[in-house]
Amino acid sequence: MDTNTPKPLAYSYRRFSHVKQNEAGSLKRQKDIAVAYCEKHKLQLVDDEQYTFLDRATSAFRGKNLDDKAELRRFYDLVEAESIPKGSYLIVESLDRLSRQHPRQALPRFLDLLNAGINIVSINDDKVYLAGEVDDRDLIVSIMEMSRSHSESANKSKRVGKAWRDKQEDARNEQKPMGATRPAWLDPVYRDEDKDKPKKKPTHYVVNEAKKQIVKDIFQWTIDGYGREAIAKRLNEAGIDSFKGKTWGGSSVAQILKSPTVLGIYQPYSGKGKERVKVGPPITGLYEPIIDERTFYEAQQKTTERFITGAKKQSRQYNVWQRILKCTRCHAALNVYTKGAKQPAYLRCYEAGKGKCDARSIRLDRADEVFKELLTKVNSLALVQSDARSLEAQLNEVRGRMAEQQRHIAQTQKLLLTRRSPTLLGMIADADDEISRLEERELELEKALAADRITNKEDFFARLDLVSREGRARANELLKRLGIIVTAFKGADDSITYQIFKRELKILTVVDNGKALQTVSYSTDVTMAMLDQGEIREDELEVNVGFNRRLKLKKKG
Repeated sequence: MDTNTPKPLAYSYRRFSHVKQNEAGSLKRQKDIAVAYCEKHKLQLVDDEQYTFLDRATSAFRGKNLDDKAELRRFYDLVEAESIPKGSYLIVESLDRLSRQHPRQALPRFLDLLNAGINIVSINDDKVYLAGEVDDRDLIVSIMEMSRSHSESANKSKRVGKAWRDKQEDARNEQKPMGATRPAWLDPVYRDEDKDKPKKKPTHYVVNEAKKQIVKDIFQWTIDGYGREAIAKRLNEAGIDSFKGKTWGGSSVAQILKSPTVLGIYQPYSGKGKERVKVGPPITGLYEPIIDERTFYEAQQKTTERFITGAKKQSRQYNVWQRILKCTRCHAALNVYTKGAKQPAYLRCYEAGKGKCDARSIRLDRADEVFKELLTKVNSLALVQSDARSLEAQLNEVRGRMAEQQRHIAQTQKLLLTRRSPTLLGMIADADDEISRLEERELELEKALAADRITNKEDFFARLDLVSREGRARANELLKRLGIIVTAFKGADDSITYQIFKRELKILTVVDNGKALQTVSYSTDVTMAMLDQGEIREDELEVNVGFNRRLKLKKKG
């Protein structure tokens, strides 16, 4: 080459598919050979940050290095935009750095670069594919190299897959530990001679008591009404690192809550993404359980309830009316607000806050008295009575198990869309039978809870916790589970009328005139509760069934 003419530009593309390859110096090696090649062949290697193309821990077997966020995709985009001029060189250690896909997928991408005027250098086989000058022999060589790379990766994938399946079978049949694959709250135990040999398999696992306590706290806080973001915040404020040594996030909390490994259960899977399917029944006994089943499924039900109601924002005081109380005029939610730190809290219509509704605000402390009165008229003994609380926990467990079976059916039905299988149909039938059994148990527990009524309101109020955040959350969730919706309106005389509906059927009216609460029943159950509590006599029993009507809520948007 003439030394007075500008050197052709060259760009290096580097990739490794596993982090261990980087530890072994893969990136440095690829860079060094690119530099050496450019010096030998008088090319100008562009090493500006904008033109550095590096895909870390990215597999070319499934084309991940051509995804939208991959660096090789960015190189293609720059070529298409002509930001990288024609006649430039793309330097790779070997063609398998560009792709390990089947030649049917890899060859078109390879030719795209050549047709765009980019020369491709494969250093290991000392081969240069010149743009516009690729003859049939070069094309055959490239196809053979692509085929070799793909076959090598395919065979490796099969070997790894078989090794993984063998590990799963050993775990199932012989309770053998699966190496590094374990829940974060378990520590591996090795033979003394294997402690410094990372490739050796552990002999067994032991529970890390500190991490076990963190998991138990996460489940208990969920049952107490904390959402996953609130739990993550609580852990971070306490200075507790996540199991990965970082700060906690809502997703890491959610992963722990939904993982059956806390029950000592390991479920093998095969495939990836949408094609990931269960392999055989769950394996029990491989791990030591750290959470009992009732706690696990009760937490699942609490999580489901939060998802259905859309509850996300959580104040320190916790609004007991959250997702229950609505404006009589416009049916918008009533939210807590204060005019200042030392001012009393109010419940204000969401639309009124925007000037779109003329509903007046309601003092929160007055509304809380109505909330307590409402609790005495529905099945709320579980808030104060241990046996009723046990029934409530059992009910939540049953509903958590039902939700799990329903998710299982939904996932299996998706698989049926891609392949018909008697096994999959059988799995759906089994899950459906289990749901039927759980529904019977749910009905039994509901009847047992309904059999108990509050007879002494003073005793109930004395034991009722509406002070702590956990107690307020528990009461709120109980009413939401019962399907309670309340509308409220403050009149010109400052009296507040509350209309209470259960599963859209009106059951009670409460009027707060500022001095006392006046109640009118529209339900047999509420009337009997008033009788038990001494609010009416037997000769005054009257159920105004004719006043029942369904609540019609305006749809947003």
